[in-house]
Amino acid sequence: MTTALSNTLADRAEAIRSLLAASEAAATESVDKALEAGLALITAKAACAHGEWLPFLERVGIGERRAQRLIQLAESGLKSVHVSDLGGIRAALKFLSRRKLPTNGDGLVILAGDGDLAVIWPAKEGEGLWHVAVLLDIGTEDFICHWLDKPFPCEMQIPAQAPISFIWNFVEEHLRAAIGEWAFVPMPEDTFLRLAADINLISQLQQAETEAHEAREVAKGGAQ
Repeated sequence: MTTALSNTLADRAEAIRSLLAASEAAATESVDKALEAGLALITAKAACAHGEWLPFLERVGIGERRAQRLIQLAESGLKSVHVSDLGGIRAALKFLSRRKLPTNGDGLVILAGDGDLAVIWPAKEGEGLWHVAVLLDIGTEDFICHWLDKPFPCEMQIPAQAPISFIWNFVEEHLRAAIGEWAFVPMPEDTFLRLAADINLISQLQQAETEAHEAREVAKGGAQ
């Protein structure tokens, strides 16, 4: 049952609704501008000769630390909706400080709620290459496995542009939980090697099941 409001209260409600909408729009625009500024700083830094960067920042009117934070945000691959969902620019930078691949040979597990997880581990094929798999819990101890069949660099560097984040884009695309719900857990080498073998087995079983299903569909079509 909806309670009717007086004209005065109804007007106040609409005024507050408008203010909140304007506030949210301003926050989104602020994030968009920050990302745009970060990309512009990346381009400008690439164009600066030796010794020109700090004078350039002085002309811009910002310090080197703030410029680096904006560049980090732009290079992260986070979209404005991600930054807003995380709670703003400062919260996004804190998230990025946790979203780092290990440099000591370990792997990384991302726990994303409801039994879902992503696993990232270093490839033997070469330094800087990573395997990645996402396991989605579908109940009764079964998983759907998404994984890249060959290792990739975490990022592809493009001169004067934000890098392309292969690994993080893949994880974000397949995990069902929002990135603000991710928890990062380092994974020792012996653990990720065992887990990688399990993921490979799951993937092979899924591929076999898919091929069997396709074969049944072909046979069914031929019988008609």
